[in-house]
Formats: sequence, C-alpha cells, structure tokens
Amino acid sequence: MDTNSSTTVPPSRFLSRRWKWTGGIAAVLAVLAGSFTYFNTNAFAEDRLCHGWFSADEARQVLGGPFGRLTAHESSPWSCTVERTGWFTGAGDDRLTVTAWLEAEDFPFHRSSWEFTGDRHLSAEGGPGAYSTRGGWTLLPSSCASAIDPRRSDGKPTPKLWVSVPGKAAPSDTAHLLDSAARAIADGSRCGTVDADAGSVDGQAGGGTRLHEPSAVARTDFSEVCGIPGFELGRPAGPRGEEIQEQTSGVLNSPEADWVCDLSFTSLKDGESGEPLTRLAVVRNPRLVAALENRGFESAECGGRTTVLAFDDLSYLLEPEEYEATGLPRTGISGPFEAAAKKALNCTT
Repeated sequence: MDTNSSTTVPPSRFLSRRWKWTGGIAAVLAVLAGSFTYFNTNAFAEDRLCHGWFSADEARQVLGGPFGRLTAHESSPWSCTVERTGWFTGAGDDRLTVTAWLEAEDFPFHRSSWEFTGDRHLSAEGGPGAYSTRGGWTLLPSSCASAIDPRRSDGKPTPKLWVSVPGKAAPSDTAHLLDSAARAIADGSRCGTVDADAGSVDGQAGGGTRLHEPSAVARTDFSEVCGIPGFELGRPAGPRGEEIQEQTSGVLNSPEADWVCDLSFTSLKDGESGEPLTRLAVVRNPRLVAALENRGFESAECGGRTTVLAFDDLSYLLEPEEYEATGLPRTGISGPFEAAAKKALNCTT
C-alpha cells in the first residue's frame, strides 16, 4: 500500500456539510428572532390595552422605550396596570397604572393637598389636567360619574382619570395617553361626548396634549411676587432665615388659561426641598371654577371670563412665633394677592 496516497473527498460532501451548517445557523437565528419578537415586542398581541383605553405604542412611549413586551392586568372595570418586560428593560419599575375614580367636588383643590401646582405641566387645551414625570390626571365629563360608581353619582363628585408611572415619563407622553383613555371611556360609557364644548361645566373628554411648562424655581422678587404687578410683601424670610422662592405654571394674563404659583422656603440643606408656604391660583376653566364654587374664594369677571382667585395657605404649619418671625402680613398673603391680581387682570367684581 502506498503510504503517501491520500483520500479525496468528493466536492458534493463539502457542499452537503456546508448546507447542514448553514441550515443549522439559519434555524438558530430564526429561533432567536422569534424569541426576540415575542419577548420584546407586542407583534402577536392586541394593539389596544386596558379595556381598549389606549394603544400599546402610547403605553410604550410613557414607559420610555420601543422594546419590551407589554402585559395588561385589568384589575377592575375602572383600573388597569401595564407591565413592560424584555431583554433590554429594567426590573421592577417598568409599569404604569391607570385608574378612573370619583373625587370630592372641589378636586383638584383639596385643602392642604392641591394637585394643581406650579411644578406640574398644566393642560393648555381641552379639559383640565396636570402632569409630571411621575404621572398625572385629567377630568372625565361630569356625567361619567354614574358609570364609574352609581352609588356616589348624586353627590356632585368629580370623575378623575389618573395615571402613575415610574418617574421618568415625559409629561407630554402621559398627557397623550390619558387623553386617549378619557376619550375611549367617554365614548364606550356614553357619558359626555368626545366632541363636547370645553367651556361646558360637564366638560370635554380628555385634557388635550398641548401643555404649559412650569417655570424654573426662582428667588421671589418681593416688589412683584409671582410676577404680578403690585403684589408686594415687604422683605419676608423663613423663620430660620430661609429665603422665599417661587415656581409658576400656566399663563397669568391669558383669559383662556389657568395659572398657579407655589411659594416656598428655600432649604438650608443641600439636596432637600424647602418647606411649602402657600399656593396661589388664577382659575378660569369652567370645570375648575365650578369645583371652587363652595370654597368662599374671591370671584370676579376678568377679561370676560368668570375667574376665581384661589389660595392654599400652608403657613398654618408654622408655630405662631415662627410665623411672626417671617415678617409676612399678619392677616396672611391672600389679601394682597387678591387685590393685586384683580387690578393686574382688569377684573370687575
């Protein structure tokens, strides 16, 4: 036997092996692609989530990314949680919860716990709403109250649609999702109408998607507090020497917009927010004006609109001697605010 002889493998065998490897790789890639699609998209799921209130794309925008599989948990006819899972998502906090419920008639102006504040984005069109990176709310038409809870519908409650998010959502995306959900609820429950006049007390379904952005926090100019000409407070300070700062949202001089200003003490410690002092609001939206009907605030005609000058005085949190040390008016801030606002806005009683 010739030991130097070699065996020649026919070309067909090389081709066969190549096709086997290629076929195997293609099969693996197909499995990976299918797995990626299943675990990171909603390609095989329904487009509308949470009783059909909003789309998967709208939920994904709020949760901050194009990837991830969305699962809706409809815990009740008026509440739903959407979770996002996948290979590229964080763990534990990728979820949003949307709930419709009935608030007391003076919402969002409950004493000492306003949900209409200077650090939130306020709706600039449609029905009232306020949004932050952690969520937001809009009002449903008043006639939706009986659909949400017939047992409470005769007490003038305020139907509210609320969403909580992980703390990283763009307020405009949250407003878009709630606007879609409010319209779907009003249409599905046949309460109000999605085309209702925003000026009616029953209200428009949805708060719209155009928002007023809050101002930056700034030291207060005591010759023009909250930017209102003639609103002066002398030279007050916190009981421990803190300065006073302000933040506003909305538009003060527009007859079509609401406006709010938060006054607070600056913190003496880095990284900590200061103590709240008071909130002041110029309220023009008919739904919000109606919410304040029985609160006793000053009401006037300003720019052809019924306007309420509201305030939430939080200085009661100070001890009497602490308030005395601030140098603020003994009768409170509301009087100077009302007088200056009525003059600046050309109001008539």
